[in-house]
Amino acid sequence: MKTILIITIIMLTGCEQYCGSCRDTTDFDQQDSETGLRIKDYTANIENLDINQFVKIWNAVQACTGLSVSPGPYIAIVEDGSLNPKSGMYHPHDKVIEIEVNEINNWLGHEMIHFLLHDDGATDDVNRNHKSTHFAQCKNG
Repeated sequence: MKTILIITIIMLTGCEQYCGSCRDTTDFDQQDSETGLRIKDYTANIENLDINQFVKIWNAVQACTGLSVSPGPYIAIVEDGSLNPKSGMYHPHDKVIEIEVNEINNWLGHEMIHFLLHDDGATDDVNRNHKSTHFAQCKNG
């Protein structure tokens, strides 16, 4: 009965509710060879998209938390308001960070902390419920 209920929920809610972002992580605009971090602009509005901006935040967050993961996350840059009411989301099933285009400097570090904690095996209570001290100390690296 439980299996039937899960299948029914998946069918009714669609892929996104079950697998997270459902982004194709092999499709990206830029990749940093050292960190493995990949970015994809789904807005097609960013001029001079520079992966170095993202690598700088990634390296600062890793240094602050003392946690390190390779390869780095896949970052999907999306339109403002599309993640309403949030500005960024980490999808642990497919290891994707979605961030609204005008919130990169405000929230990307926060979502990277989710990514690092998940990889480090943190419990949902610590990670999803923001009980790690890293959220207060390392949001911006």
